[in-house]
Amino acid sequence: ITLTHLLRILGVSSLSEVLDQRCINPQNIVHNMTKVNKHGVVTLDDKTNDLPHWVLSAMKSLANWPKY
Repeated sequence: ITLTHLLRILGVSSLSEVLDQRCINPQNIVHNMTKVNKHGVVTLDDKTNDLPHWVLSAMKSLANWPKY
């Protein structure tokens, strides 16, 4: 279903030129859809792999640039 939706969004007849479907892990898709906090950020099950606060802050600033 996800790949069909992606085909429709991209307006292509095949994903073969866009990505290798063998590399898609459905568990990652489900995790990214279900583990979202109130700010819309995917949360990690294992916090040891989390990015440092300063990296997340920089990413947030860049995402909002040049609004602020």
